[in-house]
Amino acid sequence: MFNEIQKRDGKRVRFDAEKITNAIVKAGAATGEFNGEVAMRLTLRVLNLAAQIIGNRVPAVEEIQDIVEEVLLSSVYRSLFTAEPPRRIYSTGSSMPG
Repeated sequence: MFNEIQKRDGKRVRFDAEKITNAIVKAGAATGEFNGEVAMRLTLRVLNLAAQIIGNRVPAVEEIQDIVEEVLLSSVYRSLFTAEPPRRIYSTGSSMPG
């Protein structure tokens, strides 16, 4: 998987898939639709799709965010986007791609 991710300011930081899971958990909790176990499965889908799309290069936060949104929109949890769109994974004090 990825070792680094490029933040919006251009800085590269260690890639942490747990940040994706945490952001998805928060979105699921906001709607009451799912818990951490489902969020972990969705994260695996995100990581698999990201690996296919991005390959071996360092991904940008925006790319990961777009993939998270694509995975959620293609799942039964589409309603998250009307209630609590997941955002800002890699920004200070936040939880979702961003």
